[in-house]
Amino acid sequence: MIRFFRKKSSKNQTFGKNLVKVDCVIVAVAHDAFKKMKLEDLMRMMNDKLVLIDVRGMFAGEGAKEKGFYYKRL
Repeated sequence: MIRFFRKKSSKNQTFGKNLVKVDCVIVAVAHDAFKKMKLEDLMRMMNDKLVLIDVRGMFAGEGAKEKGFYYKRL
């Protein structure tokens, strides 16, 4: 399950048909669906400021930083 939290906004931003763009992605579980995701997939879901909190260490921190993410591994 993916949960999206966002501030209420006057803009109606969407990704695909039903998904709003998010300010931050927190990866807290290592489900197969998440393991298949690439940083580029996350970037398409996010607003301009890319924030990635990677609890499980599924993404390479240096690679994320090179692509412009604020990256933290917990």
